[in-house]
Amino acid sequence: MSPSSSHPREISIGLVGAGRRARTHVRELFRLRDQEYLGQNPDDRLLDHPQPLYETYAGTRPDWVEDVSDLRPTVTAVFDPDEEARATTVALCLECGDGAGADDRDEPRAFDAYERFLEEGEYDAVVVSSPNHTHLDVVRPLLERGVDVLCEKPLATTLEDHDELVALASRSDGVFYVAFNMRSHPSYRRLADLLEADVIGELGMISCREVRMPFPDGHYYTQAESGGSLLEKNCHDFDLMNWLVDGDPTRVCAFGGQHVFTENTDVNDHAVVIVEYDSGVRASLDLCLYAPYGEQNPEYRGYRDYVFRGTEGILEGVPDGSNAWKLYTRRRRETFEATGFPGGHGGGDYVQLRNFLRCVRGEEAPPATPTDAKKAAAIAIGAERSIRDGTIVEIDSNYDLLFE
Repeated sequence: MSPSSSHPREISIGLVGAGRRARTHVRELFRLRDQEYLGQNPDDRLLDHPQPLYETYAGTRPDWVEDVSDLRPTVTAVFDPDEEARATTVALCLECGDGAGADDRDEPRAFDAYERFLEEGEYDAVVVSSPNHTHLDVVRPLLERGVDVLCEKPLATTLEDHDELVALASRSDGVFYVAFNMRSHPSYRRLADLLEADVIGELGMISCREVRMPFPDGHYYTQAESGGSLLEKNCHDFDLMNWLVDGDPTRVCAFGGQHVFTENTDVNDHAVVIVEYDSGVRASLDLCLYAPYGEQNPEYRGYRDYVFRGTEGILEGVPDGSNAWKLYTRRRRETFEATGFPGGHGGGDYVQLRNFLRCVRGEEAPPATPTDAKKAAAIAIGAERSIRDGTIVEIDSNYDLLFE
C-alpha cells in the first residue's frame, strides 16, 4: 500500500468487500465529492439551499453551512473474492464518478487476493464492508501499517476479537472509525441534544421496537459468521442506548428464537431484550425479522421506533419517517424536528462518511471508540447467550460476560 493522493484535497479510498453495503458507501462518497456544501446538490435551487449566500454575505455562518469542497474522495482500489461483486462495484464507481467530473482515477483497480490489495493497492484510507467474521483478519494488517480505516459494525463476532481490535487500534498511527451510523443520524443527534437539555428530567427507561424485512441471503444466516441477529442488526441500537445513557450495562436478559426461519439457519428471527445499567436505567429492545409490516412503511420495509421516559416527561419518535421527536410532559406538548439528508439511515450513512473524511484529514475524532463497540457487542452477545441458556447474563467493567 502507498499513499495515492496527487492533490492535497483528494482522499483516495480502498474498499474491502464489494457487496451491497460497500456500494452504499460508494454512492455517498461520490455524492460528497459532487458537493460544495454539506447537503447541497448541484441542481438544487439556491433559495432551497442557500449555503453560498451565507458563505458570501453572513458575518457569522450557521452550523449547518459547512463547506465540503475540501473533501474530494475517490475510490482507487477494490478487493472482494467474488468476481461479480468486484465488477458491479467498479462499474458503480464509474457511473457515480461521471456525475462528479470523472477522470481515469474513477476506475478503481480490482483485486481478487487480499495480499495483493495490501501490497499493490494505492489508497489513503480503507472502508471495510466484508462479512463480520472476517473483520479482524482484514483490519489487523491495515492498522499495523497505520492506514486509516472505517470498519462496518459489528467490529467482530466475539468479545475476544473485539479486545484484539481495541489493542491494535491503540498501537496504530491510523484512525480506526467504528461505523455506528446511528451516531451520525440527524434525528438521533437531535435526540441527544434534547436529553442533554433535560427536557424529560432524569432518564429512567428506553424502549426500542424494530420490525424489518428478513436479512439478505448470505452470511447473515450463520451464527458463526454473523455473530447472531442481535449483534448483526442491533449492536448499533445498543451503542445508541449506551451513548445516551452515558453509563455501563451490567445485566442483560433476553427471550427469542426461530419462529419462521427455521430451515438451514441457526440465527434467531425474533427477540425481546432487557438491559440494566449501573445508573439504574432500564432499556428494552424488540426485534422481529419476519413480519415487516406497519403504517410507516406498508410496502414490506418495516420500521424502528424509540421511546425515552424520564422523571418529567416522555420523548417519542414520530412514526412517519420525518426524523421528528414528540415531547409529552404534564403541561407541555411539543414536536422537535431534525433536518435530515437523503440517503440510507436517514442521512446517517452520508454524514458518517463526511465525519470519517474529516478524521482522515486530522480535523476531528471518531464519535465512537473500539471500546464502545465492545460494550455494545457485550449486550448483543450476552442476549444471545441468555436466549440459548435461559439465564440472566452479567457484564463486568471490562465488558466481558460473567457466567454462573
